[in-house]
This record gives sequence, structure tokens and C-alpha cells, in this order.
Amino acid sequence: MSDDGRCVKSTIERIRAKLPPTVRDSIYPLRDLGIPDLAWPLEQIDHVLLAIKDLDLVILGGDIYEDRDGRVRCTESYDNWHSDRRRDETFEDYARRSWQHALDYTIAYPRTPGRTQYVALVMTDDHSVGAREQSRSGGAARGSSRGGRRSRAVGTHIAMTETTHA
Repeated sequence: MSDDGRCVKSTIERIRAKLPPTVRDSIYPLRDLGIPDLAWPLEQIDHVLLAIKDLDLVILGGDIYEDRDGRVRCTESYDNWHSDRRRDETFEDYARRSWQHALDYTIAYPRTPGRTQYVALVMTDDHSVGAREQSRSGGAARGSSRGGRRSRAVGTHIAMTETTHA
């Protein structure tokens, strides 16, 4: 396994360990789609969000999946949302606002009768996500280099890996 793969796995496990057992028990893994992501049934997402509300996690965004013909796939229009960190926003304020955004989006999302729908949440517990970029550009940067570290959105979290300089 590559260093990135070990970092991704350890970060997923760290965030997963913060989740209450009832939330962990309802996880639907998306690895069959080749995605290192975890999802929950849309009809349970409000309970999942309530359970993680105070866990010191930012919800960077999410994706909607659905069961079509016995296979879970992205929705036909690739439905998703994201929450970027605002200029000078504290991690705690960002966590609260991103949580509310996720709740509002998933409550308003139309249900499709006879089709099971899933929500994959992209979460992080890294307090520095978007902080440095906010002071320079006013928007969160993904995949950017900052101070010898590189951030990369991966599944249910942001994976932080050290980069080497030649």
C-alpha cells in the first residue's frame, strides 16, 4: 500500500472511530464503485447528522447515490453540494455552518419513490483545512500545496500527506 493509501485509511479510521455505533452500523461502503467512501441511506441521514453534530467535524460536502436496478450508482445528474470555508471563519463556525448546510440540503433533496438513495458525506477533522488559503484568496483550496503539506479530498475526509522537496 502506498503512503497515500495508508494515510487515507488511517484518516478514514480516525473519523470513523468518532462516529457513534448506531451511525457506524448503518454505513453503506461504496468500494464496489471504486470509491473509498462511505454512505448512509437518505432516509436516515438526519439521524446521522444529529449524531455527528458535536464531533468536531467539518462536512466539506456530499454526494447523492441511488440504487438503480440493484446497483448503487451516482444519480444521473451527479447531485452533490459543498461548503467552502469563509475568510476568517473559525473551524468551529465552519463546522456548525457546514453541518447546517448538509442538513438543509439533505432535508430538501427530493425522494424517489421505490428507489433507495444514499448520501456520502465528505468530512474532515483537520482544523487547518482552508485556513491559510482563506487569508490569501477568500476561498477554500483543495489540492493545493501549503507549507510542505498537500491536501487532497479523499472519500469521507481530507487526507493530509507530507510532501518532500528535492
